[in-house]
Amino acid sequence: MFMIYIMIAVFVLNYSTTTREGYKQYKSDAKVCKKCNLIEYCTHSKNTTKIVIRHVWEDYIDLVEDILIIEG
Repeated sequence: MFMIYIMIAVFVLNYSTTTREGYKQYKSDAKVCKKCNLIEYCTHSKNTTKIVIRHVWEDYIDLVEDILIIEG
């Protein structure tokens, strides 16, 4: 499954790495974020980089939750 995250100002967070603990990291481009006027709503990091972390199994958990909602 291909996963991307889109930020408030329609910037894409690209896949960066998977940690040894099984967490996928998606990071923004600091150069783009520095120029964005919505950065205060997105991140407070000193290097102006937004990072989203999800466990590799979270996609499957989301799928099961969607099935449970549909089937009631």
